[in-house]
Amino acid sequence: MNTRLSHIIITLSIATLGALPACSGGDDEGLLLFPPMFGENGAIIDGTGGEAAPEETSSVEIDGLQVVLPNSVNASETPEGDFNGLTYQAAEPNMEVAGFFSQVGSTAGNASDLAGEVIAALNNESQLQTVNLISSQAANGGLFETQIVQIATTTATATNVTGLSNILIGAIGTVNGGAVTALPTSASGETTTNDFRVTLQISHDSAANSNIVGVGVSTADGYAAAEAALTSLLDGSNTAPSGYMQMTGVSSFSGAAPAKADFLWVVDNSGSMGQEQDAVAANAANFFDRMTQTGLDFRIGVITTDSASLKGGDFTDDKTTFQSNVTGLGGSGTESGIYFAEQALLGGGSLGTAGYPRTDSTLTVIMLSDEGDHYACYTGGRRVSGSPPCTGGTAFDFTDNVFLTNDVAVYSIIGLNASGQPGTCSSGVSGGPSAGSSNNADPSYYNLAAATGGSSSSICNTDYSPVLEAIAAQTAGKASEYVLQHAPVSSSISVSVDGASVPRNATDGFSYDAAGNSIVFAGGSLPAPGAAIAVSYTRFQ
Repeated sequence: MNTRLSHIIITLSIATLGALPACSGGDDEGLLLFPPMFGENGAIIDGTGGEAAPEETSSVEIDGLQVVLPNSVNASETPEGDFNGLTYQAAEPNMEVAGFFSQVGSTAGNASDLAGEVIAALNNESQLQTVNLISSQAANGGLFETQIVQIATTTATATNVTGLSNILIGAIGTVNGGAVTALPTSASGETTTNDFRVTLQISHDSAANSNIVGVGVSTADGYAAAEAALTSLLDGSNTAPSGYMQMTGVSSFSGAAPAKADFLWVVDNSGSMGQEQDAVAANAANFFDRMTQTGLDFRIGVITTDSASLKGGDFTDDKTTFQSNVTGLGGSGTESGIYFAEQALLGGGSLGTAGYPRTDSTLTVIMLSDEGDHYACYTGGRRVSGSPPCTGGTAFDFTDNVFLTNDVAVYSIIGLNASGQPGTCSSGVSGGPSAGSSNNADPSYYNLAAATGGSSSSICNTDYSPVLEAIAAQTAGKASEYVLQHAPVSSSISVSVDGASVPRNATDGFSYDAAGNSIVFAGGSLPAPGAAIAVSYTRFQ
């Protein structure tokens, strides 16, 4: 057994906390271990108003790092050899999950570079047949710089969630590529398949110059049941240096009307985009269903990479109309989603003329293209081969632009290479989505998504439904009215509505969105207007 896994501490319930004396933390402020609870506006409250206590969690220490695990998973066997971390498996019978946290060797100086190394390592793992990047997004609120990556993968040989987790320990979880033995055994009831979803937390601790990789594995079919648990566990909020203590708190809200969310799709309509447009249209139902589940009042407009005019002249909430608007070829081969989205958003543009975004609505822009962006070609430059695809002209300013000024999140579905960076790719399926032009190395779409808090996905995915569902889920988090005052340890969150506990479930319960620091309700758990909502949690201090 690896002796570096030192101990597990169970977080006590609120009923016990009042009897504890003050305790110094490991930081300079000497904070209380469990001070009184705080209200959403900072007022101290006594926590006796019937709110649920934070969820019971376990804190596992690994060489100066603590990892907080929710009660939905249990720490399992610790591998021997060059592994500095912990493994876990599902503790609930209706959820198949396995994974690990480990400290890994790398010269990467930030989380984004480390994410590229991890994605490349997965693509080089012979036991993985396909590795499709669904999203890569920076997390907010945690103590470490963190990138959250979602991947769909198939294995060459059928296995179960623990089997795939063990493969990934060897591929990305060892210290400096060392050897690991005594891997965890499969839990009872794990099913065998070739299709999986993998959630990755990739964190860089600049103070300790160390790197942390968290991995969660579910089957593709079982991801809906596991999504809320995995995205909360692997969002960067559950890891901290050993000296940090946990404070407890509750935020209270009144049930609000459905949140508004407006979407602008910018679709490449050049001659090579038939397969990609069809893939979006074919998976539109998943996109619409996810937004409906989260109660969003949504509207969608579509422009192209050669025109800022709205297709159909307006936004819509009708799926069939959207499917028609998102398809259609014959456009210019000089494509710039950024330029024409900018023109649509500027004063006098097509969005304002049509009355969008609506009052009190968020606006999300989704750019779909199989080539790099040709912005400079529309600002006085000329087209050239390679990357960047235009020379001369006025370059787009990624630090001062209409997207940042108006708090518009941009998501890009573009060519990404085997490291998850802008480049060429292929679905590997005859007639399937691809991005083969050398100008795909242009990072403009990727950089704009990162700058605005969005994410980037591979246009070469064989199934677009996970990509579209992820965008819808992240948009629901940004649009949510239930924004917490403090960044929580998300594994500890418990939620009640009118005194009744709400389950942690992304499609019929609640989930936590790290990017928006918000609670998202879904399905039958959507609170009625005026309902009393209490969110209890702990946070690091």
